[in-house]
Amino acid sequence: MKYFNLGILSLFLLFLAGCQESTDPTQDLSRLEGSTETLLNFSGEEGEIIALTEGQTMTLKYQRMYPNQVRAFFIGSDYVNQLLDQKSALGVRFYLGLDGAQQYQLIGAGVDNTGSDLLDRTIIHATISCTDCNSASPLWHGDKSQAINIPVSVNDGETIDLDHAQMFTHFYQKLFPKGQKAFYFGQDVLQELLNEPGAQGLWLYMGINEIDELEILPTIEFDASSARYIEIGPAKVADRSSVCPPYCDGDSDGYGSPLLIQYD
Repeated sequence: MKYFNLGILSLFLLFLAGCQESTDPTQDLSRLEGSTETLLNFSGEEGEIIALTEGQTMTLKYQRMYPNQVRAFFIGSDYVNQLLDQKSALGVRFYLGLDGAQQYQLIGAGVDNTGSDLLDRTIIHATISCTDCNSASPLWHGDKSQAINIPVSVNDGETIDLDHAQMFTHFYQKLFPKGQKAFYFGQDVLQELLNEPGAQGLWLYMGINEIDELEILPTIEFDASSARYIEIGPAKVADRSSVCPPYCDGDSDGYGSPLLIQYD
């Protein structure tokens, strides 16, 4: 079941497509333009656990700038582990996408030690995204009386075929051709989150850092009725280790994955 509350997203995104200025979290950043750098020899140790306060700062900035857009996606641990359990997988690359109704989507693919996507095996799709949800989390900001808590489980998510994954990611990249397209995390940091007692999967929050780059911040999901969750929310938040661009699929030009639009 999908949860969206984005009635004005279509008009908003059409506006962004026409003017892409500083209010666009995927704005063109001059330091990224034209880069073809790739990461090679992945170890699985990429990414880090950051302070909760740092995650709060980034999510607050995003949610204040985009109060009506998707704030977070959820993927159950069963689906994340499907990617991590693949032979030669050392981490996961999460791609942003848009569907035909211009609603944000999130696609996940396993990544091998060269930084290449393992798309011939399993591709996962987040089936839960939300704006007004998960209000017990300190990464959710605003009037908590207006929010709902969505029940989640380890099997939330789905596998999708490459054609549908391409449709989502290419639509997003056509709208934001030089914005951040994907975010990679090594297996160690993802497993550290998933191994927390009571974790059902990952909430992946949208955030904006101090230099106005878009971030995706994975955090753990506890049973929302537990005293620990109500009192402190997620105990750990992960920060991205590499973003595409410049660190895209690990071929010679950095754009080898079919989830990326191939530019001449």
